[in-house]
Amino acid sequence: AERKSEVLRQVLETVPDLRGIDLSTAGEGGYELCQSLRRLPRTSDLPVVFVGVRAEAIEMVKALRCGGNEYIQQPAADEEECWLRIKRHLKTAKLVKTLQADKASLHQQIWSYNHILRQQEQRQESLTEENQVLQRMAFIDGLTQVGNRRRFNQQLPQLWQQAYEQEQPISLLL
Repeated sequence: AERKSEVLRQVLETVPDLRGIDLSTAGEGGYELCQSLRRLPRTSDLPVVFVGVRAEAIEMVKALRCGGNEYIQQPAADEEECWLRIKRHLKTAKLVKTLQADKASLHQQIWSYNHILRQQEQRQESLTEENQVLQRMAFIDGLTQVGNRRRFNQQLPQLWQQAYEQEQPISLLL
């Protein structure tokens, strides 16, 4: 258990591209280590290759069931096949890391764009409020709070049309 926690700590400090677990030395602790790696977000995609000496299918199935990506039996019948299998997992791990980096970059860009959008929305609200104040200042006399000449010129056509449609007289008081 102490060995497993030490290995786990080392893996978490510097996440390797691939983790090999030799079942002849790790025993059941190897399966537990693999399960621990799968539970942690930082190592959940880390390729784990088990190396075992038994030809029994149960060991291979157990290694894959606990989260291993590959099981290589020793002694290897074909060394090139072993290396090709490992290279495939390393290539996949590299692609996963690239995708994770791209995802993190996209999240940062989205956060930046959202921040800019929030700032623009705040500016727009501020400009709308300032425009409303300017509109009031342009059409209402500051001293008397009564509509001024601009307001009169703005509303006269409306009032005239309304009076005409209702066949009502219109009056003006100065």
